[in-house]
Amino acid sequence: MKRFAQNLQVRRYIRLNSAVPLYQAQSYEAFPKLLRLRDGTLWAVWYHGNWHVDTNNDGKLVQSFSRDRGATWSAPTVVADDPVYDTRNPALGQLDDGTLIMMIFLYDSKKSLGVRSEWISSADGGKTWSSPVEIAPDQYNLTGSSENQWISPFGNLFRVNDHLVAAFYGAPDFTRTEETNQVILLEFLPRQRTWSFFSIAMKDSTAGFNEAEVGQVGSGFLCVARSSKGLLHYSCSADGHAWSSPAATRCVRGHAPALVVLGEKGGIWQLFCSYRGEGSLLRGGKATFDPRTKEFWCENAVLHASKGKGHGDCGYSSAVLLEPGTVGFVNYEVEVRGDIGGADTLGTIWWQLWHPPIKDR
Repeated sequence: MKRFAQNLQVRRYIRLNSAVPLYQAQSYEAFPKLLRLRDGTLWAVWYHGNWHVDTNNDGKLVQSFSRDRGATWSAPTVVADDPVYDTRNPALGQLDDGTLIMMIFLYDSKKSLGVRSEWISSADGGKTWSSPVEIAPDQYNLTGSSENQWISPFGNLFRVNDHLVAAFYGAPDFTRTEETNQVILLEFLPRQRTWSFFSIAMKDSTAGFNEAEVGQVGSGFLCVARSSKGLLHYSCSADGHAWSSPAATRCVRGHAPALVVLGEKGGIWQLFCSYRGEGSLLRGGKATFDPRTKEFWCENAVLHASKGKGHGDCGYSSAVLLEPGTVGFVNYEVEVRGDIGGADTLGTIWWQLWHPPIKDR
């Protein structure tokens, strides 16, 4: 009876869903990242391939822009495509001079091994891009240490005082259990055009941590990430360097979170958080963080429901604050009815708006 009621709720949400396709094609369109540029332009980047990991090592990253708050989007163009390896896992940023920054990860699907992380830049608003530069191990490991043999980007650039920092995740080796993964913060140095180790935001001897986003809450910071067991965890910091021990949220499942800080009310920070939850549904909504008790809470409401055709997938959202009280976010959905990468594959990047409950505005 409980499952029947849940299915009715999902079907009802599909009928009422306010999401509109940003892009749709007969291919695997997934893992979007979103950034609001200083002039208000929305910049979206996502993965285009034939499967979750492209079987031909031919996955690439494409980008699209909106200059009318998401009402219309430009036709996607390829922004990163390594000639040898699967190109994936974008994370975005913008420097003070307007330069766009993108971090990417290269993966060898033939050997099921990560290759390296790279970054590229654009000084003309994404029209042309620099050649990729490797983020080498000596830039993300402490001096004299080789703790991490690989890292992958996920979190967009954010500020810690005068520092530009982004959240990556990595491990000593490519263990399939992900139990050794940790969330690593790297600082980007614009003048040197290099990266350097900043801090470890999440690490635990019993669980690994993967995709992570960080939001600034007052003078402090909140990090939300997926554990190796697929659960949503968080940690907090007063300065971005020293972080609290990772704590589990009340959510049953939580993959690839998005996080937006809305404002403060009565000493409690009001947030938007979304993630792929149980039932492979995009879930979340209103969230709060109390810096006095260091308690983080997030709704488990359905934000987007897959149509459930074939062995599809849904999730991996990315969100921005458009204006006070309005969040815009993207997520992906893939329906696969036949063979991998076949004509019956339908990939969609969705766009929709979210508003906090009236009593919280």
